Amino acid sequence: MKVDRYYKYLIKPNKEQKEIIIRTFGAVRFVFNRYLDDVRSGKITKGLARDIVNEYRIKYPFLNGIDGSALMNVIFQAQGSGISLSHHKSRRDSRMTYTTSNLERSPIRIILNKYIQLPRLGNVEMVYHRPVPENARIKKATVIREANGKYYVSVMIEQCRETPEITINFANS
Repeated sequence: MKVDRYYKYLIKPNKEQKEIIIRTFGAVRFVFNRYLDDVRSGKITKGLARDIVNEYRIKYPFLNGIDGSALMNVIFQAQGSGISLSHHKSRRDSRMTYTTSNLERSPIRIILNKYIQLPRLGNVEMVYHRPVPENARIKKATVIREANGKYYVSVMIEQCRETPEITINFANS
């Protein structure tokens, strides 16, 4: 049986990594708000997130330097939450997040129990206080900036657990 679990770690990005994270927060917010407007106005009725992101990247070139997985994940979020119930994301929110998936060409992995490798950011220093099980696979990571200015990463892992065998004895019935 496969079980999803989350592990949250404090990260300490350097100056360049903070700039990339802040740009990604802005781009994710922009794509989310643009997608909501386009769906509500009828410009987009259906479509794969990848195709929508590619279309936005053509229209808005500043999105080309941003992690594509983070942009696709925000469209999945909008599609899953129901457009009519969603509201625009604000730049004044005290807590900002973006989620990126673990892909082969840009893997998410923990290195030497001291760094986490994230797409577009490279190796980010982290406080590794809770070990991830060896048989676990990282599925995605959410980068978070809290109101106090600290950065965290929440890692979603998939862990295989053995299911106990249940035996029923009908002999005494």
